[in-house]
Amino acid sequence: MRLDFRNLIRPPAGFRYACWMVDERTGTATRLGGILSPVPDNQPLDDADLGTGKWYNSVGILEAQVRGDMKALNIVPQDYTFIALALEPYGGSAVPTRPGLSYVLSASIPNSVSSRSATPGKVFGSVTSSSGKSLLNTTVYLQGINMTVPGQVASATATGSWQFRAVPTGVYKAYAIPFGDATIRDSATVTVGSRKVGTTLTGDSVFVSLRIP
Repeated sequence: MRLDFRNLIRPPAGFRYACWMVDERTGTATRLGGILSPVPDNQPLDDADLGTGKWYNSVGILEAQVRGDMKALNIVPQDYTFIALALEPYGGSAVPTRPGLSYVLSASIPNSVSSRSATPGKVFGSVTSSSGKSLLNTTVYLQGINMTVPGQVASATATGSWQFRAVPTGVYKAYAIPFGDATIRDSATVTVGSRKVGTTLTGDSVFVSLRIP
């Protein structure tokens, strides 16, 4: 993949630009890389905040590219919903694993591409209590592994059953909080894979057991 940029404003001191692919359905994010000068120069422009050179003027970056090897990065385009150019601090010991929220530019993956991913699966299960506590209205959160807020919320029935009917493929955590409580009492990792039904990719149905005191 190659993305071309012109006349980007220089980043603030101590920051650089990097491009990410993000799936807002599950929170998955993959870093394509930092910006480079155009070929054949092909030099990293991580010093665009304060650097000098033919690709910079006093306020901007004249031309830049991002080039990512999607096969090497194990990227399947339909597994993502948008591409973002983000600001990230540099000078640390490790490359960031998340893009943060400092998006400078973003663009949606065309629906004709993203819709090729598997149809949503289902996550359902039961909550049990070791002490016979009422199971009614136990809260179950389903959260993408890389997300910071719950993706979906359900309430258990009196028998402890609960379900999420439309869950995109991905890896999640399921959390159980008893009614009237504010503490997570159990959690489980949930992987919603896919299978081929005829010519259609279909998300799996996954059963999960959770326990409260």
